[in-house]
Amino acid sequence: MQPLIRPELPEDLPQVHELLLQAFGQSEESLLVDSLRKSRSHIPELTFVAEQDGKIVGFLMLTHATVVSRKSQFLCLLLSPMAVRPEVQKTGIGRALVAHAIQSATELGFPAIAVLGHPTYYPKFGFQPASNWGIYPSIDAPEEAFMLLPLKQGAMEGIHGMLKWDHAFDSVT
Repeated sequence: MQPLIRPELPEDLPQVHELLLQAFGQSEESLLVDSLRKSRSHIPELTFVAEQDGKIVGFLMLTHATVVSRKSQFLCLLLSPMAVRPEVQKTGIGRALVAHAIQSATELGFPAIAVLGHPTYYPKFGFQPASNWGIYPSIDAPEEAFMLLPLKQGAMEGIHGMLKWDHAFDSVT
């Protein structure tokens, strides 16, 4: 059964909190999400839940990020965090969330999405090492885990530099 992917609502917050605790086994991710919701980088229409039988089984958040070079700044998105309840992982919920997020970001006109994630998972959606475009994370991370997906043809032409994300991530990186 395919989940319903929809924007997060205020009444979802307790279930999302529980989901993050189950998926990550710690409260840091839940605190991160709480901080991101209060930040200027939060985009409510790009914060999604996956619902099955009235229960939240997945979560994905896209936030504003910026590629900064000496000469310019380039607004893009960061995909983080994404979580699926352990008992329903590997059933297509994560895939549905990521595909929906990519489609929604494209429709809203964003040029690219970055992710620091599993190097064997995100390439299924077209993500490639961000270093292919000369873009690097602001933290020490494996090159193959820091990826980028341009959402428009030519969106990354002439763009290079360091990706900066919300300060809320500083507490978990």
